[in-house]
Amino acid sequence: TKEKASAALDRLPRAKSIVIGDVSTLNGIKSVAEQVNALGPLDSVIHNVGVGPDDGYVLTTDGLTQMFAVNVVAPYVLTAL
Repeated sequence: TKEKASAALDRLPRAKSIVIGDVSTLNGIKSVAEQVNALGPLDSVIHNVGVGPDDGYVLTTDGLTQMFAVNVVAPYVLTAL
């Protein structure tokens, strides 16, 4: 959320920016990629998001399980985009 992003920037004064998005959907993944690409060239990409089996069997709007979408599809698509 914008509120969490603002709080994070307050706690990380050397951070230059934060991107916000829901990486459990293809549209959300694309939005995050667009935000990152707008920042300019990157030296590296660190994927630091994931969900576990405790989150249950949840289907996304794309018809994928949330765990598969977040843990497998998102890192691949973000890197590709």
